[in-house]
Amino acid sequence: MRLVGKKVDDVIDWISDQGQASIFAPFVRVKKELDREAMRAKAEVAAQIPGVIIGSAGEDFIVTPFETQIEGGK
Repeated sequence: MRLVGKKVDDVIDWISDQGQASIFAPFVRVKKELDREAMRAKAEVAAQIPGVIIGSAGEDFIVTPFETQIEGGK
């Protein structure tokens, strides 16, 4: 696959402009990540999320993995 006369960002913008329901939408990857600044800004709400700990004054932001039990494990 080659892009002829276009920059990658231009192609991504064009596909995005076609909308989420377009036949082209699957050609663009969307990376999901936590918005830590938003979580710090609403620390009381974010603290209700399992595995999230926000320290006093917002200086610490910790995500802990869920504990799971393995069958047959000790």
